[in-house]
Amino acid sequence: MVVTLWTLWMFGRAVVATVSTTRTYQTRSFDNIDYGLFNEQLGNDSQDNIDDLLMCFNDVVIGILDVHAPLTSRTQRRNPAPWFTPALHARCRKRDLLYKCARRTCSAVLPGRYRVLRGLIKRDIERAREQYFREAIAACVDDAQRWSFMQTWQRWSLMQ
Repeated sequence: MVVTLWTLWMFGRAVVATVSTTRTYQTRSFDNIDYGLFNEQLGNDSQDNIDDLLMCFNDVVIGILDVHAPLTSRTQRRNPAPWFTPALHARCRKRDLLYKCARRTCSAVLPGRYRVLRGLIKRDIERAREQYFREAIAACVDDAQRWSFMQTWQRWSLMQ
């Protein structure tokens, strides 16, 4: 049995084991595989019985794939919100750092500062979102574009 890049790619796409969360999945990377060694280890076994073929597949092929192209976990991330600017992102990082310091030091003052900063950032994110949508609707030239954009707006509202 000779294995090509195409068959490995199709095999890798067909046998993807998913984890319980929807954002993390497992896949195989065939970038650094040695196809000569892989084919040599796979051998030239020919089976006639379907049960023997399945047992061969489960024992040999998947075992060899685990050696040459092990399963790796990947996290799928969605695109960031278009109104979430780098300045807002930097403020969120500062907020998170303040929270981390408040937890580590057990200070009585820092949690209050964190809550105030969190409220300000939430308000600024909401304002940026509203401004983005206001400007985007104003940029639409006809009703079809407005309705299309409002559907996008509804999807973003549901994701929040």
